[in-house]
Amino acid sequence: MSSYDRKLQRRILDHLKKQCVQAKQDIAFVTDGGEEVRSLAEMIAPASTPVLDWFNITMRITVLRQFVQGLENHDEQAGQDLLETLRRIKWHLRHRNVYRACDEIADQQFDAEGLETGQPDTRKFLTAIGGFQAYIAFQKCPA
Repeated sequence: MSSYDRKLQRRILDHLKKQCVQAKQDIAFVTDGGEEVRSLAEMIAPASTPVLDWFNITMRITVLRQFVQGLENHDEQAGQDLLETLRRIKWHLRHRNVYRACDEIADQQFDAEGLETGQPDTRKFLTAIGGFQAYIAFQKCPA
């Protein structure tokens, strides 16, 4: 994005009006999970339902999978175990079981912290897992 839209709320409201959306009608907003977009959706329609765009989740999972595939070169069994955990995380998220996915992400982070490999990107991998956990947790995981 090259600029900040200061009249975004007005433009969205005008567009919804053109679509004949009623004032108190429930709306599902497809978002990237960002706080600004979620708060905007709640301002426009308090009973709105934010729906997380699958693309943003798969991007993050792809990054994690690439780290794990690199880990397989140093510790094949640990790499396969982490790949299986990623598969389960993706499955849970795909089937809207965010709570179980959060548990799996926490397990994966715990397992990754216990790894003792010579892989130079281990710190980056742990940071990526932590970022993914925070991203998904913000989407409605239990505290």
